[in-house]
Amino acid sequence: PPGDGGGADDRRARQWATYAAWLGRRTPPYDCVIDGANVGFYGRNHVGAADARADLAQVDAVLRECVDRGRRPLVVLHARHLADDR
Repeated sequence: PPGDGGGADDRRARQWATYAAWLGRRTPPYDCVIDGANVGFYGRNHVGAADARADLAQVDAVLRECVDRGRRPLVVLHARHLADDR
């Protein structure tokens, strides 16, 4: 149950707090944010795609394009899009 220190909601809250603290300790050297999931799954909405992985080459292409244009991007991508244990 929530609030017992072991529930999924508590785990997510701790993960968010850890991420927010990490992000808060950084002086933003970035001037744009890339939503890795939206970029990685763009064009992949088809039957059978529910178990598909994010297309990291697609994310990398957007990242490189931003860098080539002189931008300093921050890529945000949840670990579940990188895990092999689905």
